Amino acid sequence: MRIALDAMGTDLAPEPEVLGALRALEQLDPDIEIVLVGDESVVREELAKHGEAPKRLTVHNAPDRVTASDAPASVIRRKPASSIVVGLKLHQEGTVDAFVSAGSTGAIMATSLFTLRPLPGVARPAVGTPLPTVSGPCLLIDSGANVDCKPHHLVQFAHLGSVYARDTMGLEKPRVALLNIGEESSKGNDLAQQTFKLLQENRVVRQIKSRVARKVLDAFRKHVPPPKTQPMDEIVELSAREEEVLEKLAKGFLLKDTDTTELVNAIRAVHKGESILSPAVTRLVIEDYLRWGDIRPKETSNGLTPRENEILQLIAEGNTNKQIAEILCISIKTVQAHRGNLMNKLDLHDKSELIKYAIQKKIIEI
Repeated sequence: MRIALDAMGTDLAPEPEVLGALRALEQLDPDIEIVLVGDESVVREELAKHGEAPKRLTVHNAPDRVTASDAPASVIRRKPASSIVVGLKLHQEGTVDAFVSAGSTGAIMATSLFTLRPLPGVARPAVGTPLPTVSGPCLLIDSGANVDCKPHHLVQFAHLGSVYARDTMGLEKPRVALLNIGEESSKGNDLAQQTFKLLQENRVVRQIKSRVARKVLDAFRKHVPPPKTQPMDEIVELSAREEEVLEKLAKGFLLKDTDTTELVNAIRAVHKGESILSPAVTRLVIEDYLRWGDIRPKETSNGLTPRENEILQLIAEGNTNKQIAEILCISIKTVQAHRGNLMNKLDLHDKSELIKYAIQKKIIEI
């Protein structure tokens, strides 16, 4: 088996990727090979620090890299030589059997959608996150790839999660549960109720039960006495980028590199009904207030939000509403709403005017 590893995925790349690959080969079976995909000169320079590289470790050149500022949907077009695009194409061609990356999740999902294409019967990809529990491992799916889903999408995720849990987590008969606000079938919104019904009717997915979302906090409550008055929302938002948090509705905002002690203290504070901001986020809030006089969603120089600019580019590149919805993992109605908003903001009346604007502003090239 050959595994392609994105050598340019992390902030400190390629140091942790190279070290991780070397350590992995020491523990993996001798028939497993790793291909480091990234800027060859940079990767080989890092490899040289560890002496002679094992024969099972090779390097495939990909001189470009995806950054946090790159729009996920445009990576495959604008950065075809990036480690993510090159690595996934190696997988598509059959040169490698798997691709692993710690880079932009959005870019990986969007590029995978274009290169590998979804499996038959699966409309959208999903992110699965293994979670530790008292009774063993649990897989949370979807944990961030999709915003707007329909009941049949969640049923498909249930199938994907069942297969993954069986084949990779060693669970012979995985149990599927629907995360909802109550255990009764009548609880939740229309999406939850319809999904629950479909799951019960599905013979492949076994032992369908609904779980109360608030039970996630039970283990924490056992160790922290609840206050006399409990807040309605108990959410701490972790973000890789400070600017993202201003568009979230949470009781606390911390960056992903927050140490364990600060995170635990933040959870305790939020549990008591307090609000928490990390120093970096506090600085951003102050700067934003001084700039605008209040806190508002981030807009670009043309007055459009980042999502509207992303949709503007995709429309100008010739994508239909349905294709845009699939690329960005949102509903067609959401695409139509953004499309209407950006047309009104830019005073455009039809697609031809939109494309002309995109060309003039160099959003797309011809």
